[in-house]
Amino acid sequence: RWNRLVFLFLMVIAGILPAFPARAQGTPVVKAVLFYRSTCSHCVQLVTEVLPSIVAKYGDRLQIFYCDVSTPAGDALFTSAIDRFSIQTIGTPTMVVGDTVLIGSVKIQQQFPGIIEAGLAHGGMGWPDIPGLQEAFTTAGSMQMPDLGSVSGGPSDLLPIYAATASPDNTA
Repeated sequence: RWNRLVFLFLMVIAGILPAFPARAQGTPVVKAVLFYRSTCSHCVQLVTEVLPSIVAKYGDRLQIFYCDVSTPAGDALFTSAIDRFSIQTIGTPTMVVGDTVLIGSVKIQQQFPGIIEAGLAHGGMGWPDIPGLQEAFTTAGSMQMPDLGSVSGGPSDLLPIYAATASPDNTA
């Protein structure tokens, strides 16, 4: 029995076990990943005008990993999410929360609060099952909202086709 507990503990630390509903000292937490591009006007609007009030409302009960797809590591994680969830319409902003993929600032603004509420009511939601996400926490983004207030924002990065030239090596 002791060996089994030690083994399970080591698997949790190594990130081998799947994410379970997250709780911070008994409080349910919803975790989401936002893929954005700093030159995307819709991303800038979402990050500077929409998400601050949502983040303020939920406080510690909401954690968002902000992943800039304009970096190689961010692009690799985005490609991994595209493959994992078989996303057909590719663009930014894209948010993944649980098994739900929201594409576009309007969908995120309209649907994300309801998903948060449902997740909190059911004990929280762990990080989405995106291969390479654990490693990406140190290489592809931040848990802090990016400062996009000084970015002018270009045209939307919503693309009808995604031409991935390489996929991430880590698929587990």
